[in-house]
Amino acid sequence: MKKSSSAPVLRSTASSRQQDKIAQINQSFKEREIRKQAKQSGLAYVDLSVAPIHQEALQLTTWDQIERMKAVPFQLRHKTLSIACVSPEFKGSQDLIQQFKAQGFEVQTFMCSPEGIEGIRDYFKKFLKQQAIRVETKVEEQGIKPAQSLFSQLHDVFETG
Repeated sequence: MKKSSSAPVLRSTASSRQQDKIAQINQSFKEREIRKQAKQSGLAYVDLSVAPIHQEALQLTTWDQIERMKAVPFQLRHKTLSIACVSPEFKGSQDLIQQFKAQGFEVQTFMCSPEGIEGIRDYFKKFLKQQAIRVETKVEEQGIKPAQSLFSQLHDVFETG
């Protein structure tokens, strides 16, 4: 009598689900620790996995800049820009904050996890794809120059991710 081949798959799937659950629990503990660190530093905290991400804020940067600066602008309301940083003391993050202040933005700084920044990658790629589609439809109307910058960003993101 043959044994069913589905039994090992079910065990494998259950194991995978358990591993996913353990990963979620571990991430929850990491986020709590970062929330605690932010509070001790007198900073606000944001969990980027659940925070609303404004496309207008993402348009102000590139994925390369996000990775180098360990910071991401995630909300824009009028001239108030919210930036999530892994470590606001990191020089790259400070440089990005100063860059936006010099552009006339009021900057609100939040602390976030490295995983939160990394989680933005998929959203950023989706956002760039949507932008590319819009640009592609307008290229004939306005010429090729406005599209070059966006396509360069798309290339950089997909090449590194």
